[in-house]
Amino acid sequence: MVTLTFDAIVIGTSHTGPSLAARLASEGKQVAIIDTPLPEGTRASDNAAATKALVAIARTAHQARCADNCDIDINSDSKVDMQQVQARVKEVSAAATKSSDERLHNLDGVTVIRRHARFEANDTIRCGEQLVQAEQICINVGGRPVVPTTFADIGAMTSIDMPELTQLPEHLIVVGGSCSGIEFAQIFRRLGSNVTIIEREARILSQQDKSLSQSVHELLAAEGIRIMTGAECLSGERSGDQVAIQLASKDHPKYIKGSHLLLAFGRQPNTADLGLQNTDMAVNKHGFIRVDDSLQTTAEGVWAVGECSGSGSSPNTFRDHHALESSPLLADSDSNQSYLHLSYDILIDPPLGRVGMNQQAARDSGRNILIGHQPIENINCAAGRGENHGFIEVLVDTDSEEILGATVHGIAGIEAAHSLLDMMHAGTSYRVFAKHASLHPTISERLPKILQSLQPLV
Repeated sequence: MVTLTFDAIVIGTSHTGPSLAARLASEGKQVAIIDTPLPEGTRASDNAAATKALVAIARTAHQARCADNCDIDINSDSKVDMQQVQARVKEVSAAATKSSDERLHNLDGVTVIRRHARFEANDTIRCGEQLVQAEQICINVGGRPVVPTTFADIGAMTSIDMPELTQLPEHLIVVGGSCSGIEFAQIFRRLGSNVTIIEREARILSQQDKSLSQSVHELLAAEGIRIMTGAECLSGERSGDQVAIQLASKDHPKYIKGSHLLLAFGRQPNTADLGLQNTDMAVNKHGFIRVDDSLQTTAEGVWAVGECSGSGSSPNTFRDHHALESSPLLADSDSNQSYLHLSYDILIDPPLGRVGMNQQAARDSGRNILIGHQPIENINCAAGRGENHGFIEVLVDTDSEEILGATVHGIAGIEAAHSLLDMMHAGTSYRVFAKHASLHPTISERLPKILQSLQPLV
């Protein structure tokens, strides 16, 4: 058997993979990117575009229902046609997939291999009957939602299934009040479903600051979503077109019934069938590949990026990008580069952007912290559009004058958070930002004033 040899191999096209392959090829390397569509798995292109399309459709439906706030008379009996919704979702998803595929196939120096990848050694991959070898390999296979065995046979759905629905759920039960759960809860409530969120912790988004958790709770509750916190799901049973969930809770009923069940309380990596046992790579008990600060695994010449690496947190392309910039995987890496800022968004409406530290992390750091806080309703841009929910919060190191983190929950929240992220990457004193003039009318125009009125974090 002839072994194909490349300078580098990228396994999977989830998030960082395609751009990494392009970067390696730009350095003059011959690169193979092995696209491994797993039946149970997800890649960035699998349903990300579809979910974003659903968010946009749901927002349009919500705005139509709220048109009377602006004295615009729209038929209040208007309904969402899920067949048309599905057609639009497929159109957007297909366009995104086509664009991604065309980009991959048009990259000079990149060979696309559409086979399942399985390690036979640290530097050797089997793709069907073909062996592929390289001195540098990057694993980028993503992850998928967890489905416990207690819910396996009752028609439970995951985030992969939701964009495929062609009928509107009468009553959607969402198990899990973290990012994915609240996103789909709001989407389908706005499309017309009754929705209940069940969260075992005392609050939704329990890993966030209480102020943010409360802001999102109030938003969802105001839109008619029932939120049951402190309730653990023990089991489920389907009877006809209904599913009954048994709960353990002091404050809620022992059972709740609905037409559809969405499980959104955990994810697992797509690493089980990669042949990692044939390598020197170490994984944790959940199957996530162990990596160092440069995303290098315990096997020489092998890196892992995205959701399959580390602790299995949500994929963070900023983390991957900057970690790789200091990695020997890239020829022009900067080994002294150490700025890594957590950054992500949650696709609720109004959107939520988070960068750097939150309040709890700032307190735990032992630094002297200043905080600036402003309700969105105080900003002219938001008030004029009648989208007043949320807040902006910025954290600053008193001594170094660095911006340590920010939370923006409100209209244009992701864009406003990104402007602060740029400042953090630049390592510039917050005083520089506090003095500049911003475009009007924008949400970001309030950031300088917030930085001019900082107070000690208590």
